[in-house]
Amino acid sequence: MSISVDNKIYRLAITCGEPAGIGPDLLIAIAQQQHTAELVYVGDPEILLQRSARHGLPLKLHPINFQQTATANLPGQLKFHPLPSSAPVIPGQRACGRTPWS
Repeated sequence: MSISVDNKIYRLAITCGEPAGIGPDLLIAIAQQQHTAELVYVGDPEILLQRSARHGLPLKLHPINFQQTATANLPGQLKFHPLPSSAPVIPGQRACGRTPWS
């Protein structure tokens, strides 16, 4: 994914949508690639860690520091801003109200 047209590294915030849906899987797949942008997952980090373990894909999450300059993501790594889920997430079983956006 190439986003930069002026050699700057841009910071992009991403949610996974419904935590029990395919969004976490897609984000984990996207994180396996190197990007010229800093991708920041906004959501419950445990959701991504559990799902990546389920798929056997490497994933390291690093807390974001918004005071620092954006840096490009490395494969298998994402920055995150925590937004905890209010209930357990079971893939394939939607639960309204579990997160602020569902």
